Amino acid sequence: MPNNDDDDSSGPEEEEDNESEQFTISDIMRQLQKNHVNMNDQMKQVRMDVRSIQESIEFMSDRFEELQKENKMMQKLLKEEKQERKKACEKIEKLEERVMRLEQEKCNKNLIINNQLGMNIDTKKLMCKRLSTKEKAPILIELPNKDMRDLIMEKRKERGVMKLRDCGLPGDDNIFFNEDLPREKQELFSKVRKYREDHNYKFAWVKNGKIYLRKTESNQAKLIRSNEDLRKLLEGPETK
Repeated sequence: MPNNDDDDSSGPEEEEDNESEQFTISDIMRQLQKNHVNMNDQMKQVRMDVRSIQESIEFMSDRFEELQKENKMMQKLLKEEKQERKKACEKIEKLEERVMRLEQEKCNKNLIINNQLGMNIDTKKLMCKRLSTKEKAPILIELPNKDMRDLIMEKRKERGVMKLRDCGLPGDDNIFFNEDLPREKQELFSKVRKYREDHNYKFAWVKNGKIYLRKTESNQAKLIRSNEDLRKLLEGPETK
């Protein structure tokens, strides 16, 4: 019987311990389940954040591609504009050259006499005029054609220096015969003559409407077509 008493006295304590253990495990399980739910929520939020980042990257990538396309388009348009501008400049240059040729053709039959003649001009006998209102301004003579002008210039070259007395006029000044030039070429020829003086060139002349420059008798003549040709001479080795 004592043994039975011992068994009865230990029974309630074991039940209390079991209940305590069951409560603790249940509590843990509930906490674990709660944590699991929280983790699921957090993972869901992370997935949403990752998706948002992916969408942002995709948007930026698409926008970058659009910008690249726009940049290529702008480069193409700029290239086309440059080409059109170049064509327009070439066209304008050709038109200017054509106008210059036409003006030169009009001048080709003219002759300009530079001297100190203070004489009256009978315009009824000669198609001529002074180039300004000054009494001793150069005289422009309009000849029938270019061949006659060239013949006069050749004879003048063969004769050498001409003076006023050679024309039966008082004085010993030289008389100069020059080709007529359009205004732009006259301005260019003035610059060429100044360049000749400033850089010790010996010769500057016009022949058949073209302007030439030569340093000495032994040097090759340079054809001066524009201000750009003069600029190249200034930047060349001869002026350094």
